[in-house]
Order: sequence, then C-alpha cells, then structure tokens
Amino acid sequence: MGSRAFYEGWDSNRPNIINFVNIGTQSEAKKFILQSIGRGIRIEPIKNNRKRLLPLINDGIEIEEKLSKKSKDVKPLETLFVFGTNQKAILSVLETLKGEQPEEEHQLSLFDKFIHNHSLFVPTYKTAKENNQRKLKKLKIHEDDFAVFDDVMKTMDKTALAMNYNLAYNDVSILTDKHKEAGNFKTTEEEKIGRTEPVVKHILNYYKIVPEEVDSFSIVQEEIVHYNHIKVKTSSTGSATSIEFKRLDELKQKIEKAKNPVNVEAKEAELDNLLEKKK
Repeated sequence: MGSRAFYEGWDSNRPNIINFVNIGTQSEAKKFILQSIGRGIRIEPIKNNRKRLLPLINDGIEIEEKLSKKSKDVKPLETLFVFGTNQKAILSVLETLKGEQPEEEHQLSLFDKFIHNHSLFVPTYKTAKENNQRKLKKLKIHEDDFAVFDDVMKTMDKTALAMNYNLAYNDVSILTDKHKEAGNFKTTEEEKIGRTEPVVKHILNYYKIVPEEVDSFSIVQEEIVHYNHIKVKTSSTGSATSIEFKRLDELKQKIEKAKNPVNVEAKEAELDNLLEKKK
C-alpha cells in the first residue's frame, strides 16, 4: 500500500504493526509520522470510546465482566509495534512522538550516603606501572567472528584497513600485532556479533584498555549521587494522570518507609516476648 493512502485514506481500528520504510529522516516527514502513528494508536474496544481497555475500566465504563477479567491479557493486541528500515528513522520517530506528549517531571531523593553511621568510601585509580601491569586475558570471541577478523587482516593492507574502518595508524598496529599472536584469542560458540566492522571495533576496544591500579580511597562526595536525583515523569494531559499521580504518591510513601526502618532490637524483644508467651 502506498504511504499516502496509509496516512490520508486509512480507516481501520487498527493496524497492529507499522514499518517505516525510508521515512522519518527529513524534518518535513514529522507530520506524516504523527498521522500514521495515529492510525496505529487509535483503538476502539467499545463503540465511541477510543481508549485501551484498562483505562476504560479505570474510568468506570461499564464493560462485560468476561472482557474486564481478560484486560491484562490483551496488552499485546493493544500494543503498536513500530519498525523502521534504519536506526536514524526510528530515533526521529521517537523524538517526534516525545515532543507531542507533554510531561511533568518530579524529582525524588532517597536518604544519606551513610549506612549505619559509617561513611562510604570509593577507590581512586592511577595508571599501573609497567611491572604491575597484568597481561589482558584472552579475548573470548565467537569462532565465526574470529574467522571474519582473520579474513580482514589477511586480505587488507594497513592503509585499506585504516580507511575502511576509520582507524588511526596506532589502532591498525594494535590489530596487526594481536592478529599475529594466536594466543590472544579464545574462540567460543556464544555471543556472536556477526558483522565485520563491529567485530573489528570490539577487538580494538578490548586491546586498547589501559591497565589501572588502586591508588587510594576517599570519602564519597559527589561521585555517587543517583539516590538524590531520581526523576519521575508523569503525563500532564490525559486520563492516565490520576493513575500516574497515585503511583507517584505510593512511591513517595515507600521511600519514607525506607528512610525509617524497623527498630531491629525492639522487634526482636517483641518477638522474644511473644515466644515466651507461646504466641
């Protein structure tokens, strides 16, 4: 079906899969993306109510009991699966959709970086001295991937290798040196990459690792702050808002509960007392 027919003339509840073929990479394609996505998200399980089943139940819409019990089972049917012919197009689709969904951001924070009144320490590192540098372990690589790498190294000279994979001269030297020593690799039958360039880059990245060693330890300052910067987003429009805010409140309550843990000694004394009373 031609794309114009799809986003202008389509009238169905609803396609379950949309595949963007070379669309989405140009700025003027954004409106076409939104229109075609609209065909996919438009669903009408109950006449004149274009929402998914669970929100309809939450809104108090009368639904057959048999259907409401199966509301959790219909999620795959109510899901729009979006595919694209290239990564750039998919990223453009996601960015376009994100811009159409107003959100409110809430920031939560957990508790201190002190556990049981003891400070947390983090290690600091320095480049290992030559005599302390341990030799990297053999790189585990799928036998088919190694065969691809071996073929590349045997059929390309250094200049072709550098130009074809956008490598610096030192990178080419690393690959050449490691390829000469068969003992640098251990072939396996797991975790196959399958494509030539990613295989070459994977091997190069592994052998460019700079060995480090622990230099000292320091008290945590700003190195670990994720617990104080938890971002939660909720829709600022739509019927889902009340449900999302309810979940947000539940999350805040759980955090407060975690901030004030049970007094273990008091709890143990209470349990001992109950045990003595054979309760």
